[in-house]
Amino acid sequence: MMALVSYPGSGNTWIRYLIEGAGGLFTGSVYGDMSIFNAGHWGELRNHTDGSTFLQKTHHRAIYKKEYLNYTIQWRKDNVQQFNGRGVLVIRNPFDAILSYYNFKRTQSHTQKLDIKEFMTTEFKLFAFVGITRWFEIISDWLTYGSEIHLIFYEDLKEKPVDVVVELLTTLGLDLEPHRVSCLNKYTSGKFLRVKHNTESPYTEDLLSLFRTVISQAAEMIEAKTGRKLPTHKYNFYAE
Repeated sequence: MMALVSYPGSGNTWIRYLIEGAGGLFTGSVYGDMSIFNAGHWGELRNHTDGSTFLQKTHHRAIYKKEYLNYTIQWRKDNVQQFNGRGVLVIRNPFDAILSYYNFKRTQSHTQKLDIKEFMTTEFKLFAFVGITRWFEIISDWLTYGSEIHLIFYEDLKEKPVDVVVELLTTLGLDLEPHRVSCLNKYTSGKFLRVKHNTESPYTEDLLSLFRTVISQAAEMIEAKTGRKLPTHKYNFYAE
């Protein structure tokens, strides 16, 4: 098994489409989402441990209660180890990922878009505070407890989707068929690439400051652990 892990809203399902198109292998999931299955991802309803799927989608989460701190740390470690520490870690600008995830939570759709005014609420602010913690936690857990980690930066994928996926699959040892890759070059969007968000920022100054601090911490950890640089120069709202 190998996890395809990301914070929700980071394009995980779109990446599965690209991987299946280029590699000709089914991907799976720990969730069993009927809308994804009905869109043609036949591995979605398979048991993610049965060996029939190439990568298994997960957005593992943790418990945040202090009294369960020791238990929580072990539980988070177990989330990584159930995949034997092997994973493809997808990292997206959290400013965008959290907007996308909030869209999904409110619309229950992988593609619909909320109006900007629906983000100007206390509910969204609280959602974002929790979200940036989880975004960092997923990165930290996999870099700390993982044994074989491959990184995909969503912003790079968006610019050159086929190139990034082909590089990943080749690194993982797949012999790709040229006609599949050629076909995928013509159809890169799939059914789950959400339309663009509003360009106006819904983030308050305290959220902007918090996000930038956490992103900087993540960038330092990623470079120290992998030698790769987080592409923060491509991040909306990061340098503004």
